Amino acid sequence: MSSVRRVALLAVVSLFLLITHLPSANTSPVQVNEDGKVKKVEHGKLGAVASESSICSHHGAEMLKNGGNAADAVSDSAQWYMLG
Repeated sequence: MSSVRRVALLAVVSLFLLITHLPSANTSPVQVNEDGKVKKVEHGKLGAVASESSICSHHGAEMLKNGGNAADAVSDSAQWYMLG
């Protein structure tokens, strides 16, 4: 295979991967409370959990409230993030 074809193939594959994975880089959708206000922050007393989604952060914070440690909270938040 000539070097021109290799470069062209590399460019096409790179462009394909960029285009197919770019939509997954979007931020999570806005989540609202029952009263229609945008939900941005969960408050706690002894720890904090931050993630892309307030749902994931909520589950991580619940893990801390139930006596879990930081590793448990990260694991629980990541699990909910991967479930979608």
